[in-house]
Amino acid sequence: MYDDLKSSSSPCPEFVGRFASFSGPALHDDRPDPKDNRLLASLTEAGCREILSALEGVSLPRGLALYESGGPQRYVYFPTSSIVSILCVLENGASTEVAVTGNEGMVGISLFMGSETTSNRAVVLSAGYAYRLSGAVLKKQFEHC
Repeated sequence: MYDDLKSSSSPCPEFVGRFASFSGPALHDDRPDPKDNRLLASLTEAGCREILSALEGVSLPRGLALYESGGPQRYVYFPTSSIVSILCVLENGASTEVAVTGNEGMVGISLFMGSETTSNRAVVLSAGYAYRLSGAVLKKQFEHC
């Protein structure tokens, strides 16, 4: 279905056809590409093979909570066309926005830092697409650095 994405224009030529699990609607010319996220686009060929092969494309509807305060984090997200709001949740339940992440970054930095949970909440502010990577794969990749 996504065979035309097997081009050398992706960050790693070895990144071939990993869109079978893309859970968004069938896309045509506006199909997301991992390099639409600036962090993923900056990976070197040698460093990105395993990461890119483990990415899963996902559709993020507005209002979707990617993770809740105190809840488990299983994935990090690399938005391509979506925008995610990071909210600090207080003991009384009130919250305030502390960050906004789009295609320049990654959501789920706590996993990168070694934590399985976070005190923040991540909610999709603007619907779109992202790539997600399991925390286990992320940790494995950074142990080799």
